[in-house]
Amino acid sequence: MILLTGSSGSIGKNVAADHNLSLRFPIGGREIEDSLSITADTTLIHLAGISSIETVEADRATSYSVNVKSTLNLFKAFAGKNGRRFIFASSSHVYGSTRAGAFSSELDDLDPQSRYAEQKVETEQRLKALANDFDTEILILRIFSVFGPGMRKNFLAGRIENYFEINGDYPIITTADDVRDFSTPKKIGKYITSARDIEVDKVLTLNLCSGEAKTVREQVMSTYCDFPISNFASGTSKIPRLVGDNHLMRKYFCEFKE
Repeated sequence: MILLTGSSGSIGKNVAADHNLSLRFPIGGREIEDSLSITADTTLIHLAGISSIETVEADRATSYSVNVKSTLNLFKAFAGKNGRRFIFASSSHVYGSTRAGAFSSELDDLDPQSRYAEQKVETEQRLKALANDFDTEILILRIFSVFGPGMRKNFLAGRIENYFEINGDYPIITTADDVRDFSTPKKIGKYITSARDIEVDKVLTLNLCSGEAKTVREQVMSTYCDFPISNFASGTSKIPRLVGDNHLMRKYFCEFKE
């Protein structure tokens, strides 16, 4: 059985599950205690949380309660019922900025540059610390830039579409020279769904990424063919490059090689 939180999100809509959990944050875990029969074959995929960097920064207490405390409560409740595998959606932002010409790998030191990234790092570390207390397997997936139609407006693609819907034209993008590692929500959802079947020895951390470097300008223009070139302003953000090494991912998800 696969349980899923965050089923209404951009990625969650593309993940196949047997049961969707509508978590009552910041309690977390109570849904496991109250209503579900967990077996030794049950996988819980935890995607729910506050993913907007701006929202996290604006309300640090609430975001910490949701993103960190509730995740740990959920894991302990699930593992306490002997669930088989807990899959946690982390973020590529735990790496900070990828060095020029390099690819961020699972063995790299972490350098979070935002409160959101710090919360992901802390949750990863605390889940790993809990691993010895339970038999439940832990799979941490560091998801790189997700870009595709129909996303929420705290993501770039969602902001572009929301702006177009309101204004009838496209916004100015001021970080056109940022280099990212893009995947569609559908592709990431496919990886996450299949993650219930890969081999995990207690704790495993994997990048979910394409392993390809593209500028924001290139990605936007390949997705929205009528996006005007004049709407790109040369410049980068605080993290000018964030590209993943997918060597380890390819080892486990070999059926999706292209």
